[in-house]
Amino acid sequence: KQNAELENKNRELDIEVDKKTLDLARANQSLKQVNDELDNFIYKTSHDIRGPLASLKGMCNVALMDVIDPVALEYLRKLDATAERLNSILTRLVIINQINNSKINIQKIDFKSIVNDVLMLEKKKGLPPDLKIHTDIDPTAKIESDRELVRIVLENLIDNAIKFYNDSERVDSFMNIHISRVENDGVKVRVIDNGIGISESSPTKLFQMFSRASERSETGGIGLYITKTATEKIGGKVGLLTTPEGYTEFYVVFPVTPFSEVEKLAAAHHA
Repeated sequence: KQNAELENKNRELDIEVDKKTLDLARANQSLKQVNDELDNFIYKTSHDIRGPLASLKGMCNVALMDVIDPVALEYLRKLDATAERLNSILTRLVIINQINNSKINIQKIDFKSIVNDVLMLEKKKGLPPDLKIHTDIDPTAKIESDRELVRIVLENLIDNAIKFYNDSERVDSFMNIHISRVENDGVKVRVIDNGIGISESSPTKLFQMFSRASERSETGGIGLYITKTATEKIGGKVGLLTTPEGYTEFYVVFPVTPFSEVEKLAAAHHA
């Protein structure tokens, strides 16, 4: 009798487990569909808006050459600057879509080369003349990862520190970029600056989409979300802390490889 009751209980438990598993599978499928639709919406909307936006900027540029009235010129310059900010936001939304849908391309990462490329790009955009930049890159800090995603992470952290630098004449503004090995042969990147600081009371909220670190933000709080998304895509983690001196430090820990050993073997087998 006890065995029969136990068997009945087991059957009921199996039925309940199967039901919960089916419910979970349906929920996962529904969530995937929503995410796919959201990605598709962001991608299409960004591209649809960029056409009219390019036309708007073109008309602004033509008007800036033809208009003489100083008041009208000021309005046109503000309109052109606003259009440029909107274009930057759309570009970053497209980048998020690309990160979510891209396949990881594993190769050896040369951090010095990537940092130099990013700093060269920042110089072309225009660096604050009084901002001192120091790099300290351990030549033994080597990982295998997706170069484009690593570059996106470094570019956003460096750009963030430059954008929010302290422009006070009483402050010697600086940004320090430290890249070093950590346990398990991973690599830690630290970007430290004495900029205007972070106004957000909860650091984790900074990495959410449209969360602004400061009113100086011109991209609607997307840069740090991109950093987090790209970092997690390759198995890393990102965080924010305040140094003992009161400086702002963003850090990223990259694993030696985005894949576990089992995943690496499976990837090699399929290749």
